[in-house]
Amino acid sequence: MKKIVLIGCSFALTACMSWYKPGARPGEFEQAKYQCLQESQQRVGAAQVNAWGGTAVNTVQTNDMLFGNCMNAKGWSLQNTQAAQAQIQQQQASQSAVQSQFKSESDKISEQGRANCANPEFKPYYAKTACLAQDITFEQLADASKITPAQKAALVKQRAAIAENQKARIDLNRRAGGKAAKIADATTTSLIPQNDQNNLDLYNGKITWGQYNQRRKDIYLQFMEKIKSL
Repeated sequence: MKKIVLIGCSFALTACMSWYKPGARPGEFEQAKYQCLQESQQRVGAAQVNAWGGTAVNTVQTNDMLFGNCMNAKGWSLQNTQAAQAQIQQQQASQSAVQSQFKSESDKISEQGRANCANPEFKPYYAKTACLAQDITFEQLADASKITPAQKAALVKQRAAIAENQKARIDLNRRAGGKAAKIADATTTSLIPQNDQNNLDLYNGKITWGQYNQRRKDIYLQFMEKIKSL
């Protein structure tokens, strides 16, 4: 979740006001302030002449109205400090509740995934591969046998359970938005199709269990690298 940033008090304005922008990133205020200062500078010149000579003034000043309009255009608003702080606290409490709900639902999905691995109906399948792709052993990678009818039956049931678990995870991530939603998209467009093809090749006897396990591990590692870049 993005933090809400309240940065000091207003520039060249009353001390009881603060610039406020929901969801602002660290450093965003400083960048906006610098840019708006550059855009709101105006040259001021004046001259005075009398019997003893004359004086001239030529300087640059910040136009507060232009500065304020620029900050508004970038999403910042000047608010009473106490009122802005109250909004921050309210939104932080809301974000905390959302994060807590996300974690609770995520934990339930993970728990169901572990339960699937321990399901006795899937034992013929998990006797030949690991619950998690990253836990596949050397012996499983070296397995030259092909799938049996009993293992095929277990694979079909196991895939249905996994699909249901994945759908719950994808739906949760899409509701969360941000990077989680991007992970959901990568899961549907990359991870699932590759795993489906790997399972199909195993089921049809095109590959051995060792080849299946190697592919499964490779697919997982490639997916992890993909989501790191999101």
